[in-house]
Amino acid sequence: MMNQDTLAPHETLELHEILRFKQTEIKKIKANMALVEDEKLRSYMQDCLESSVSFINELGKLSEKSSMEIGGV
Repeated sequence: MMNQDTLAPHETLELHEILRFKQTEIKKIKANMALVEDEKLRSYMQDCLESSVSFINELGKLSEKSSMEIGGV
C-alpha cells in the first residue's frame, strides 16, 4: 500500500502536465500584455498572470510530495 503523503507516479505526471500548461499560459499572457492598450484588459491580464503564478506555486508544493523525479520543470 502506498503512503498517502506521496503522489502516485500517474499523479506526478498529471501534475507536471498541468504545470507545463500554466507555464505556457504565463508566457503567452506576458507576451501579449505588451500589445494591449486597453487598461481594463491589461488589468484583467495582470490578474490572470498573478493567479497563474500563485497556482504554479501551490502546485510546486504538491510536486514536493512526488515519489518520482521528473526533470525539465
